[in-house]
Amino acid sequence: MKKFLLVIFSLTLLSNMNLAANNYDAYRAFSAPVIDGIANEASWEAATWAPIDQLWTGRQPSSTNCTARFKSCWSGSKIYILMEVVDDVLVNWNPKDPLKNYPSNDCPEIFLDEDGSGGEHARSFNAFAYHISTLYDVVDMDIDGDPKLFNNHIEVKRSSTGSTYLWEMAVTVYTDKYVYEQSDNEIANLFVGKVLGFSAAYNDSDLRFETREAMLGSAKIEPWTCSGLGYADAGTNCSWQTASVFGKMTLRDLPLELEQHRDEKSPSITLAKVSDGFRLQGVKGNNNVHIKVYNSIGTFLKGESMLPDQLIEFPPHEINRIFFIVIEEVGAVTKHKVEW
Repeated sequence: MKKFLLVIFSLTLLSNMNLAANNYDAYRAFSAPVIDGIANEASWEAATWAPIDQLWTGRQPSSTNCTARFKSCWSGSKIYILMEVVDDVLVNWNPKDPLKNYPSNDCPEIFLDEDGSGGEHARSFNAFAYHISTLYDVVDMDIDGDPKLFNNHIEVKRSSTGSTYLWEMAVTVYTDKYVYEQSDNEIANLFVGKVLGFSAAYNDSDLRFETREAMLGSAKIEPWTCSGLGYADAGTNCSWQTASVFGKMTLRDLPLELEQHRDEKSPSITLAKVSDGFRLQGVKGNNNVHIKVYNSIGTFLKGESMLPDQLIEFPPHEINRIFFIVIEEVGAVTKHKVEW
C-alpha cells in the first residue's frame, strides 16, 4: 500500500509567564475579540492564564470564597483582558451611586501605565487604576483626587456559570497626556516589543460592613516595597498610588513558531499559517484528495475535495487551538494533529 504523507508544521505556543519577575507577555490577537463575556475566540485560546493570587490587603480568602486569574492579548490601540473569578457572593454596595465607596465592591481592577515609567499617579494620569463595577461602571481618581467615571476607556461584559464569572474587557490605552473629558486625548501607539506597566487585581466583598475583605493582585509586592517608596501605612496596597509597584506587560507578535518537518516522499498537501488564518495547498503531481477538519473534541468543522495546486484557507475562528486533519486518498487515510 502506498503511503501518503503530510508536510507537518509544529506550531508551538510560547510560554508567557515569568511571574516571579511580575512579567506577562501579551500576544497580538489573531482577530480582536468580541466583547460579549463568552470568550470563544481563537485569540483567547492562544493566550495563557496567569494567577491573581497575591494578597495585597485584607485576609486571604479560601479557594471556595474567591480566586482569580487573567489572560491578555492586544490589537490596534487596545489591550484585551479576560478575567476569570470564582466568587461565592457578587456584591455592589451602591449600584445607584458608582462613585461611592467604589473600591469596596466586588470588582476587577486594572492598573495600567502606558510607558512603563512608574511613579505617582493618585493625582495625575501618569497611570490609571480602573475599578470595574458589576454594572460596568469604570472608576478612577482625577488630578484632584476625586473619583470620576471613565466608562469610555473600557468596554466590558460579564458571563457566569454558577459562582464562576468571566469578565471580558477591551481597554483603550491612553498616554500620560490624558486630560479628563477632553475630546481629542492622545491614544497610545501599541507595537511589538512595547512594555507597559500592568497589574490585574480583584476586590472581594462578602456582605459585611460595606467593605472589602480582600484584594488580590497579579504582581508580587514585597512587604517593605511600599514603605520604601514613601507609603509607610500602605502595607502592600500602594498600587493605587504609585505605578512603581506595577508588574510589566510586554506586547509580542503572534504566538506561533513554525518548524517544518519534510519527508523525502512527495506530500499530498502542505499546511501553513498565513496572516488571516491557515492555508492548505495541494501539491503538484499528486492524486486528488479529500480533507476533513475536526476540532479537538471530534466535532466535524468542514470538508473539501482538493485538486493539485488548489488552495483552501480558513480563519482562526473556525478552528480550535488543537484540531485534526483527516486526509482521504486512494489506498490511504491518514490523520494529523495540529497544535498552535
